[in-house]
Amino acid sequence: MNRQRAWVILLILAVLASLAAMYWRGGVTERSDGSDRLSVYTTIPPYKQFIERVGGERVTVSVMVPPGASPHTHEPTPSQLIGLNQADAYIMVGSPIEFELTWIDQLAAVNPSMPFIDSSAGLDLMELEGEHGHEHDGDAAVHEESGAEEGGLDPHVWTSPRNVLTIGRNIRDGLATLDPGSAAVYGSNFDSFAADLEELSGLLRQSFSGVTSRKFLVFHPSWGYLARDFGLEQVPIEEEGKEPTAQGIGRLIDQARIEGIRIIFAQPELNTESARVVAQEIDGEVVLLSPLDEDYLANMRRVSEILGAALK
Repeated sequence: MNRQRAWVILLILAVLASLAAMYWRGGVTERSDGSDRLSVYTTIPPYKQFIERVGGERVTVSVMVPPGASPHTHEPTPSQLIGLNQADAYIMVGSPIEFELTWIDQLAAVNPSMPFIDSSAGLDLMELEGEHGHEHDGDAAVHEESGAEEGGLDPHVWTSPRNVLTIGRNIRDGLATLDPGSAAVYGSNFDSFAADLEELSGLLRQSFSGVTSRKFLVFHPSWGYLARDFGLEQVPIEEEGKEPTAQGIGRLIDQARIEGIRIIFAQPELNTESARVVAQEIDGEVVLLSPLDEDYLANMRRVSEILGAALK
């Protein structure tokens, strides 16, 4: 979306949201349910689980990009802006994920007293394999490049359980700053979450041990951090964030045949037609795996099972 248009839309929606919020709560700043929980907003569904695991019963979490939607195309709704106007904090992914590149500065500008917590602090960002910016058919959406995207940094930091440990620590520290009286609770909850992440890492190591191939074919390069951590290599169908050319598809088909690749992983949130074309040519199949599933732990266990089996 054009950034000037996005800014105008957000200003209009923010004014409407503020007026509606004042009307609905009669100008009173208390939460309508009388709860003393922290109201926290975040960008994508997996972070809802991260924040809830650390915050426990002390937080209520809302997600800006709902399940099934794409961070490349989603725009804030009036109801989301009303809720954000009454929230205590926004916990950002912090990597160059497109929703935040497009909207986070504007959201912060219309909520100047709200803390925006960067959960990516301390992470080592990778180059994004095979793309610089994003352009997807399917939604007929063309996405404007930003300075961060031009640098080719991979926003999918949460696909690494090791990264999620750091993300969880940042969430713990951010919540403790907002609510010092519950710091011990957040610390204990984080320790429990960290143990589950360590168990998940062990499961992934076991699944990928002894594999006959370490390359896997993907439509959109969402799994780079997972691949890095476990010595794998994702091969993207997209070319610099765009649908591949006929020549590009031909090269991928040849590579897949040489490597013996028969499964292509694609996201249900994105157009998968090119993946299906390649799969048909190699007598393979397209398997849908979403990095945006809200139940992160269960989803990554499924990734471990399916990807591990595909590589053996």
